[in-house]
Amino acid sequence: MAETLTPGDTTANIAGGVTTAGAEANSLLLILDTTKGHAVLVHDADWNTAGGRNVVNILSLTTQAAIDALANGTILTQ
Repeated sequence: MAETLTPGDTTANIAGGVTTAGAEANSLLLILDTTKGHAVLVHDADWNTAGGRNVVNILSLTTQAAIDALANGTILTQ
């Protein structure tokens, strides 16, 4: 049974096995991990399975307001 991501989930929780049935492949999730005090970007090629997560710490984003203020073009992709 898949878990739902909820406020308060930590990077360790998400990296360790939160799955989301029907989630997109190769998706990114930007969350504020309050246990770390900053945002993290989590990538997984298949969110339907536990594990396989790549986590990047984004030390410059430290509040939910900072994340909410992001706009198109703020984060560049290749």
